Amino acid sequence: MDDTIDNEDDQTLQRLIEFARGDIDTVVFEQWLYKSENIEDFLGSDLYLHLISSDYRDAFIVSGVRDIVRDFCETKHSFSCRCHTLGNLSFIGMGEEGKIFNSLKKKKNFGDDRWWLSLFECIECSQTWLVSCEQRIYDVYFLFRLDSDETNQILLTHIWPDRFKLYRDLLQQAVEVGCSVSYIDPLNSLEIYWTIVDVALADPEISIFELEELLPIDIDTVEAIAKKALKEPGVFIKFDR
Repeated sequence: MDDTIDNEDDQTLQRLIEFARGDIDTVVFEQWLYKSENIEDFLGSDLYLHLISSDYRDAFIVSGVRDIVRDFCETKHSFSCRCHTLGNLSFIGMGEEGKIFNSLKKKKNFGDDRWWLSLFECIECSQTWLVSCEQRIYDVYFLFRLDSDETNQILLTHIWPDRFKLYRDLLQQAVEVGCSVSYIDPLNSLEIYWTIVDVALADPEISIFELEELLPIDIDTVEAIAKKALKEPGVFIKFDR
């Protein structure tokens, strides 16, 4: 189920694609570049010289190199979907998902226990994705690339990867990738209230400080909402300051 290219230079092109989308460490890529045979013939002299002379310790330069490599890959192969542009773990803001999901078809939902989690397959390249939808707070999709074994486990035995097992995993991932949102009246937000309830039910030992790290609100607001949430059966939250 991997997004691979079927031609005589498939391994080289696949490695370049993986670097362009951020799935190969810059040090590993640079070492591969110097050791690969016939890479200059594949890239052409100008692009080859540009790549081997770039400073891979500079994040800004690396970003530019990834863009150049991505453009090159798209001239070498006609892609019918956007799977090759997505990292093994990618996030997409709601409202931006059309260009990606146009070729993705839902194969299976996890079910009520993880209502945010689904399996999708690309109808063009057959790549499968674990898709989680955080639609309460940050409005973002997370896509995780699956291999054939992981896909078959889901389809045949309903064994899913542990990634995004808890809703707090989605919130934590959203924070880590820099998602942000502002609330005019967070104290009366049902989205925040029920998110706190659900996270606390899944983790009875959670504290208001941990909740603050997951949510786009200050500690005093978290504490006020968390106190309201205690009325829900099974909710326990630590308040020690």
